[in-house]
Amino acid sequence: MEDNPRPIGVSILAILHLAGGVIGESVFIYRLDLDMDIPIFGLSPALILGVIILFFSLVAVSGIGLWKGKKWGWYIAGLFYLYGILRNGLSLIIVPLIPLLMETVPVTDIIDMSRGPVYYYSRHGISFAVYFLIYIYLFKNNVREFFSLATQKKWKLVFIELGMISAIGVIFIGFIASIFVVPMLMHRGV
Repeated sequence: MEDNPRPIGVSILAILHLAGGVIGESVFIYRLDLDMDIPIFGLSPALILGVIILFFSLVAVSGIGLWKGKKWGWYIAGLFYLYGILRNGLSLIIVPLIPLLMETVPVTDIIDMSRGPVYYYSRHGISFAVYFLIYIYLFKNNVREFFSLATQKKWKLVFIELGMISAIGVIFIGFIASIFVVPMLMHRGV
C-alpha cells in the first residue's frame, strides 16, 4: 500500500462517506421523535433509530477505511454500492407492478404514486447508474492495488460481497420474523 498512492476517486469517496455518515446520523438523531407513531410495520422508533445509527456508522467507518486503504473499508463501501445496485434495479422492475400492488394491499401510506411512474423510473434509473459506476470504479486496477486486492480475481470479490449481502439479508429476515412472526405464533398458542 505504501507504494500505491491513494487514487483521487478513493479520496473523494472517503470524504463523502465520512461526511455523509456523520451528517446523516446527526440529522436523523436531531429530527427523531422517540414518541412518534410510525405506521410502517408497527416498528418502534427506537428500533428504527438503532438501525439507522448502525447504517450511518458503517458509512462513516467505511470512509475511514477507504482513506487508510484498508481492505475492510473497500468491502464495506463495495457492499453499500452493490446493495444500491440491487435495490434500485429491483425498484426499476417493481415500478410497473405498483398499481397492481396498490389494488390488492393497502400500501398508500408507504408508496406515493402521485408523481407517476416516470419519476420513479428516473429516480431509480439514475441511482442505479451512479451506484453501478462507483462500484465499477472500485474494481479499477489502481484502486484494487491501493487496497492490496490486486491479486484477487474480480469475480471472486463480487461473489464474496454477494454472499455477504445474502447473509445480511438472512439475518435481517430472521430478525424481522422474530419481531412479527414469533409474537403472532405465541399469541395463537402455537
